[in-house]
Amino acid sequence: MVKRLIVMALVMAFATTGMTGCSGEVTEEDLQLWTHNSRGLARLAEVIADPEQPMTTRIRGMEVVVEKGFTTQVRTILDEVKAGREELVSGTVEQLLDHLNKKDEHQLNSKDALIVMQRYIAVDQFKTVRQAIATWAFTGLSWDSPAEDVQKLGNRISTGQIRDLGEYGYEGSGYLLRHGFNVDKVSEYLVEARSPEATTVLLKAMKLYHQSGSIGAHHLDAIARTNSVGAAEYLLDVYLNAQLEADIRAKAFNGAIRLLDLPAVKKNGKSLVSRLLKLQSSKDPSDRWLGAVNLIHMDGVNQLQKILDGFKTDVDYTTADESPLKSVMDLCLDIRDKKHGEKAVPVFMKNIQSANPNVSAISIVCLKGNQAHGAAATLKTLAKKPGKGKEVSLAKFLGGELTIHSLAQNALEGLAMLKGVDAAEKAGKLDKIDAAAKRDVITFEIEDLGATYAENVNKRFADAVAARKAADAALAKENAAKAAAKAAEKPAEKPAEKPADKPAEAK
Repeated sequence: MVKRLIVMALVMAFATTGMTGCSGEVTEEDLQLWTHNSRGLARLAEVIADPEQPMTTRIRGMEVVVEKGFTTQVRTILDEVKAGREELVSGTVEQLLDHLNKKDEHQLNSKDALIVMQRYIAVDQFKTVRQAIATWAFTGLSWDSPAEDVQKLGNRISTGQIRDLGEYGYEGSGYLLRHGFNVDKVSEYLVEARSPEATTVLLKAMKLYHQSGSIGAHHLDAIARTNSVGAAEYLLDVYLNAQLEADIRAKAFNGAIRLLDLPAVKKNGKSLVSRLLKLQSSKDPSDRWLGAVNLIHMDGVNQLQKILDGFKTDVDYTTADESPLKSVMDLCLDIRDKKHGEKAVPVFMKNIQSANPNVSAISIVCLKGNQAHGAAATLKTLAKKPGKGKEVSLAKFLGGELTIHSLAQNALEGLAMLKGVDAAEKAGKLDKIDAAAKRDVITFEIEDLGATYAENVNKRFADAVAARKAADAALAKENAAKAAAKAAEKPAEKPAEKPADKPAEAK
């Protein structure tokens, strides 16, 4: 009983003196003592928040909290500081950075606390903090560091903390990625940065990683999400690597093609032209068509002669994934629709009588598709019935029974019909939409001749007009139904009330 009374008396005395030393001032011994339990930490927090205490004492209090490993308490303590917080934070940061620079026993806790304190640190100072942490974390590492050395980085800083370093974490995260550590998290960080510097690191790291490991489909997704020229280049390089699995190559190509549609890639993607031209050397006929169409998409007709030269007679084009008739039409109409006809027609005229029947065939079809009426004389020469055994077959290029002779005759007849469409539109017999539709029908049909050609054009044009009218009627009906439904939702108007009779005026 006596012992208990003595203990209670000591506790009361300790409390009434503010738990400080004999002089009443907060000492280093007090600060250290208060880290032993939650009550002491509460007292330490009070001292840190107390504007009556010297700032050096308050800063040292924060430093002690960190040194003892209570980094999770840092925000709670700072939230309670109402007076002098900016000076307190700035001073604490300087002390913690000193621990980092010295690499002493408190360096890890100091790093954790500095990151936790981000919301309280001035923007300019936190830039210095991030830079210092990055230097501390990545010192001794480089792109050439072996995997076992890079793996130790996880003992210093987590992937989440690297994200907090912003641009100063890019390079170090690349070291992790190039060895396959935390691939998904690191990739996400670099992609979400939406920064050219981060994209450069991501691509460099992925290329190095892929040299020693397998390429994952999700890696390609991450690369494509950077929406960069560099990503399109690498994805095309992956596709051009015939040693890789077919599904990986296909995914890479699809990702690259999506990027080619982006204005920034198209504007700055001249480096992609050489890669697309490599497709013209592929033994896969599908690659040659894909390369041709995408070269037109990226670079207009600047590479048109090289595109044509790529359609050698060394493969059977009917084995391609798509019908070669559709592919040649896509090529010709891309040139027409993108307004490249004026520049392309002279190239096609130069190649219309090429010794390579594939090149001649493309030139004939595209001259018709771009309404090159000046080609009529040459087409007449090619359309003359050749002597026995001199017919040039296109069976392994466009398929069926097509020949250079029949293709030229079709082009002649098509150009005449196209001229008729122009006249009908000018006379007001066809509106702009119907005229465009009829031109497409004439252009698409390349297998028929004579009366059969004309009949098929008229029938398909009539079908197109009917389909357009049906679509217009369906749209009008849908719009009317929406308007009726909207009108039904309006509340009924309140009927106007009859105004009350005015009281009779007193006489």
